[in-house]
Amino acid sequence: MCGKNKIKNENVAPKVKKMSVTFLIAGPGFGKTTALQKAIAQWNMNDSRSQAIVQCLAGDSHSPVLQKIQQQWMESNPLAEDQATATFLNNTQLLSIEDEAQLIEELIDKMQAGDELWVSSTRLPAITLVRWQHSHDIQLKQETEFMLSSDGEWPLVFEMRKNSWHQGAVEAQVKQYLEKEYFIHLQEKDIALLARLALFEQLTPDLWDKLNLKVGSLFDQWQKFRFLHPTSVDSEVYVWVPEFRKVLLEKYAADLDARNQILSQACDHWVRHGCFKLLIDTLYDDSEQYLDNEDVIIPLVIALVFTRRFHQAKFVLEQMDEVANSEHQQKIIAVLSQTLALFTTAEGERADKLTALGRINSSNNVIHCLGMLLSAYQAFYQGDL
Repeated sequence: MCGKNKIKNENVAPKVKKMSVTFLIAGPGFGKTTALQKAIAQWNMNDSRSQAIVQCLAGDSHSPVLQKIQQQWMESNPLAEDQATATFLNNTQLLSIEDEAQLIEELIDKMQAGDELWVSSTRLPAITLVRWQHSHDIQLKQETEFMLSSDGEWPLVFEMRKNSWHQGAVEAQVKQYLEKEYFIHLQEKDIALLARLALFEQLTPDLWDKLNLKVGSLFDQWQKFRFLHPTSVDSEVYVWVPEFRKVLLEKYAADLDARNQILSQACDHWVRHGCFKLLIDTLYDDSEQYLDNEDVIIPLVIALVFTRRFHQAKFVLEQMDEVANSEHQQKIIAVLSQTLALFTTAEGERADKLTALGRINSSNNVIHCLGMLLSAYQAFYQGDL
């Protein structure tokens, strides 16, 4: 019996350890360097293995960095020719896109069983990772994964608060950090785009398509700017790092024309899809800025009415009435007021007001639909059905 077991065990092939490639891709302050340091410490628990730790610099190119890696492999353990090696690369985004891709591809191709490659960057390298999905253990850690260990908070801020920093000090440090580590590297057109997008607490692919900004997909914006990211690995809802959005809104706020343009597109989408809470949260506090923009203010009143926030709807209508200077605007206010009255006035009083309203014609789709609804109520009360 013992002999049979021995023969069976000898025929089992030893398990070959896969080559491991880990990408740490996130914006500044998410803990990439900390994760890299932990990986280095873990690797160094075995003294017999070679390693290379390279901090990429602006202006570096593929060949010199590769030579530096090979030199460090030899210097760290010159006698370990057959031992596994590890390579730790930090800030590879400072290389050109082509140099970064070529360097990482060559390193992956040279790997042997047990080797590890760690890459820390603010962008995903322009390489086809599926080439190695069967031969290598490839892992990708981005913003969502980094925030799992910080209760969903930006790790930079999480660590400061954990150490009992005053809120004022946190905000001041965040502003300085973002200016030095992030905004200084952006072009003006990129900051202008971010300032407009910051008007939205969250974005979805459907809303993104409606905005029609012609700058790529919503996924592309995540990969480029990093501080706008999906809520989870399988989510299509993208949210901001709150501290980053606050800096955008306070220091780089879009001008009124830009806000009007992008919010007009968004409001049409929100009304059509019943996203009333998002609409109200985005617009209500600043509603006086949009009183003369029908594409924004009409959806806001409708959202307030249909979510039964009647007093707030009445307040916005009063604001509209104060600045109205044309018969067209007065008719819009009348239609919205009577729509509100359907929910807030007694039946007899409602009938009198509807009869006095007259026939409604408008080029605005929302007002046109409401006008048809009110006409139907008119016909009902007059017995003209």
